[in-house]
Amino acid sequence: MIYLNPNLNCTGVFTHFATSEDIQNKSYFHRQLTSFYEFLDLIPNRTDKIIHCANSDGTLYHPEKPFFNMVRLGKALMDPSNEALKHLLPFELQHTLSLHSILDFVKQLDANEEIGYEGEYVIRESQWIGTVPIEYIDGWHQQFKTSRVLVDERRVPIVGRIYMDQLMIALPEKYPVGTRVTFISRQGNETIVGDEIAQKANQPRSEVFSSLSSHVPRIYKQDESIISIRNPMLES
Repeated sequence: MIYLNPNLNCTGVFTHFATSEDIQNKSYFHRQLTSFYEFLDLIPNRTDKIIHCANSDGTLYHPEKPFFNMVRLGKALMDPSNEALKHLLPFELQHTLSLHSILDFVKQLDANEEIGYEGEYVIRESQWIGTVPIEYIDGWHQQFKTSRVLVDERRVPIVGRIYMDQLMIALPEKYPVGTRVTFISRQGNETIVGDEIAQKANQPRSEVFSSLSSHVPRIYKQDESIISIRNPMLES
């Protein structure tokens, strides 16, 4: 055992629930929780240890409240399913992550012009096309191109393929370079969340968030004020 080895210092112990989101059948959840309690009985002086096992679903869906002294709210903060939680919580959880870029080039193309590798997208009639500097190297993979983005509070489609360093969107009218393009978050009355993107891409929603790479700068806010900016690419 770790605690018998003088060269190792055990500061905490945790497990991760495999079926905590299944609130109809809790049998395996209870088996796993019971096993964890039995394991904790083997650890001496555990009052000074960090003990945790409650992921988002374990924290929100289970009256057993297996919190110990820490919880791990991940997807509940990134993309909370308030519809499923409305009978459990007296308030709505707020989304803590948004993803934005800008238009860095805008051009009007004529009918029958082709866009992208192998001319994947063909212009049907004269149309404004915008280029956005976000791409699969940032974590916005090909399977996400079925989702929409927000420009000027409107949903617009991604057209053609997503490239290594950019993608293109179809615009309803001409917009100036620098116009905000929202991939995850809200503009006016329109909102795009991770669940929507994941469903259209036939991917788990965790894939949407875990795919975002260190190429994407991080801006941290509190009460709408920027408290920190990190650009991992410049820090490496």
